[in-house]
Amino acid sequence: MSSTVYFQVKRKDVKTVKTALERQQKFLKFVGIQPSLDVEGAFLIPTTFPLSNTGEQLAGSLYCEIPKQWMKELGLEDLDVSIKIITQPNGSDSNSILTISPRGPKENAIHSAVALWLAEHKKSISPSLIPKTYSIYTPMVLLPPSAFSSSEWTSLFQTLLEERKADFFAYITNALHVTHLAINAPIPLTTSPSSQDEPNIIRAPTNIIPLHGDFGPHPSTLTTPPTQSDFTTAFWVQATQNGIHQIWAPLYTMFSRGNIREKTRLLSLPSVLSTVRLGPSSAVDLYAGIGYFAFSYAKAGVSKILCWDLNPWSVEGLRRGAERNGWGYVVLGTGETGRGEDVKAMADEETKFVVFNESNESELSLPRIRQLRPYIPPIRHVNLGILPTSRDSWTTAVHVLDSDLGGWAHVHENVADNPTSIAAAATECARAIGSKVKTLGGKGEEVRVEDVARVKTFAPGVVHVVFDVWVPPKHRGESLKVLDDKRNNTDK
Repeated sequence: MSSTVYFQVKRKDVKTVKTALERQQKFLKFVGIQPSLDVEGAFLIPTTFPLSNTGEQLAGSLYCEIPKQWMKELGLEDLDVSIKIITQPNGSDSNSILTISPRGPKENAIHSAVALWLAEHKKSISPSLIPKTYSIYTPMVLLPPSAFSSSEWTSLFQTLLEERKADFFAYITNALHVTHLAINAPIPLTTSPSSQDEPNIIRAPTNIIPLHGDFGPHPSTLTTPPTQSDFTTAFWVQATQNGIHQIWAPLYTMFSRGNIREKTRLLSLPSVLSTVRLGPSSAVDLYAGIGYFAFSYAKAGVSKILCWDLNPWSVEGLRRGAERNGWGYVVLGTGETGRGEDVKAMADEETKFVVFNESNESELSLPRIRQLRPYIPPIRHVNLGILPTSRDSWTTAVHVLDSDLGGWAHVHENVADNPTSIAAAATECARAIGSKVKTLGGKGEEVRVEDVARVKTFAPGVVHVVFDVWVPPKHRGESLKVLDDKRNNTDK
């Protein structure tokens, strides 16, 4: 049975003891300092002192005085005798006086770091005001908007010089093994408080507050196209979900952890898997961002994904993410024709993503698709992942899906969070898309919502849902023949 030796130290002595231990290389850094669980105002400092050197002194006891030779070695002979040794057998039961695992629970890491800083600098704050939740996107930790919003925190920060603030934030990043710290904020509906008529159509997180670390330069405005130098010098983070790597620049691109449910659903969605089994197929994502949902189609086996996004920072994130995941890509900007060699590259089997950094409005997107359709597998899925509504893209979605085989529109909407409202929204979605199908000569009456998936709560009383809408082929006979041919080719 092995144990770790901790020093229990009064608040005022934490820094002195930690420094002495570090000087003698006796500080167990990977575990970290934590508040005592049973002595108010005390802290536990892990050491590398061997338990065996204490002889019988600690046998059967969790508390004892520090051996004099240790104090002498540390140069702490005159320190307050309230310092004690606390040991905890690694396999001890949960009823022991102290239970500490290496590094401690992640959710307590910020609390421990803040408490330690307050102790060392003789400051105080109500424990309930210390942030309890956060998200880590390597190498950044993102705190919620309310993290330091109370009057107590405001008063404390007003008394600190910038150097002390930086030291405080460094304690948090060090505790979580990251390099950057920021406070999150809701994505604004407009590009600035004074621009009521300028919607934030690129979904830029303009209100995020960097607290620690170099987040890179700010372009003059979010509507100014970034240069390659801007991309190179910007700060990028990443997250891995379902084995899929996603990369983005947090100053310029949003990321919603709550979308993981929909990303996961797409990986095993019957309509996606059935089209993959039939042979090569394509999907279109009209609001691709950094590849939020598009990457799930790729991992599920869809052969080619055509993506649109207005935000050049999102497109760069998608490009980096595709590269990180080992997927081939071609990126075209507004005005680039994509003719000749570009079309060959886009049609190449090794090219998983074709990305257009431009508006998805039908006058731009539909000519692109008409140009590529002869060279790519049939488009069976179109993803409409924009909130609060994707209604403006429903017409484009109907045009995009393969007319011989039909396909699915995955429609993202915000609706009132009650069964009646959700059912009504689904009915209206099927009716509206059916009407557009009928206008194009299709069987609008056969359009149906096959499934309704709840993604996350968007706001109080509002839920983000996805309607899986089946859009039938124009001509059922031709469709069955095409499917039979595909099945026969697959079986060979």
